Amino acid sequence: MKSAVSYLASGEKRDSKILHQAKNALVEPAPDAVALTVTLDNGIWTKGPDGKSVNKPKSQVTGAQSASRSVKINTTILKSGAAPKPTGQGLEIVALVDPLTLKMGDDLPVQVFADGKPLAGVPLYVDYVNDGHAKSNKTDADGKVTLFVRNDGLNVIGVSHAKNTPDNAEIDQVSYFATLSFTLPHGED
Repeated sequence: MKSAVSYLASGEKRDSKILHQAKNALVEPAPDAVALTVTLDNGIWTKGPDGKSVNKPKSQVTGAQSASRSVKINTTILKSGAAPKPTGQGLEIVALVDPLTLKMGDDLPVQVFADGKPLAGVPLYVDYVNDGHAKSNKTDADGKVTLFVRNDGLNVIGVSHAKNTPDNAEIDQVSYFATLSFTLPHGED
């Protein structure tokens, strides 16, 4: 885990506590946090001549076909009042309205950024946990697209984007996967 940053309603950032475990890590956000962003650098993965990927740089794999550095970024909306702004990360999804004020079926406008700039032409995974293949329309020229809230309970929206690295001998690209997550109360039947 590379970083964990808590965001207060004022927009102020605070470090979050990362508690490393044997096979995972737990993150403890600041007590007054309304949002939390966690970044995981999954390292360099190189595809060998047999088509299998190993966690090594390209120079350490004889007959390497390709190599990619994998970075995963999640932003979780913890409390209503969160108004996250783009933070300049490799890839991020920013909700343009407070998702915790919505209910299942409502429209949720979002904007996708790569390195702090709007990212056009990418579809989003609208329900990454429950239906990982369902994609939205592609983002417009401003990186915006309107989704609908898929679930009572947990919602996880995802997007992927790769950047080529022609000047890097160890990797061919940096592969980003970003998610925006929030949990709504279950509606009444």
